[in-house]
Amino acid sequence: MSTVKKIQYKKGLHASPGMSLIELVIVMGIFIVLVTSIRFFPIDFFYAQSLSDDATKIAFTLRGTRDRAVAQDSESMWGVHFVNEATGTDYYQVFMGDTFASGAVVERVNLNETVQFTAPPSASSTDVLFSKLSGLPTGSGSLIISLISDPTKTKTITILGNGQVDY
Repeated sequence: MSTVKKIQYKKGLHASPGMSLIELVIVMGIFIVLVTSIRFFPIDFFYAQSLSDDATKIAFTLRGTRDRAVAQDSESMWGVHFVNEATGTDYYQVFMGDTFASGAVVERVNLNETVQFTAPPSASSTDVLFSKLSGLPTGSGSLIISLISDPTKTKTITILGNGQVDY
């Protein structure tokens, strides 16, 4: 006959099939810390970053448009048409031609959904047009963008009389 050996485990070394109360309390504590830290994480940081990114994109677009006018790309004046929608997403369009109405739109860029134009005002638009060869704007002025959630947080993009773009 075969002998069956009976193996006995010491009481402290045997793994139990369930969770102990201490393990449950530790897991719940970690969960509460994670939820609390996510709740208080500053979402405004991301909004502020999108505001800064849009200001950079607008300045880059204006400078590129000016460069196209200086280079006489397509033997035309170049400009940017900024639209502040009453409802919906604000946007701007790069165009070539003497005016936006008679020009050809080359590119359209929407602002981030958390950002809006403050200047130009709501339900209006404005154009920045650069002359061929000289790259001088038809006028100087400023564009102001702000966060939709906090209109006091703004970025100003300024077009100077010599064609320089500051932000």
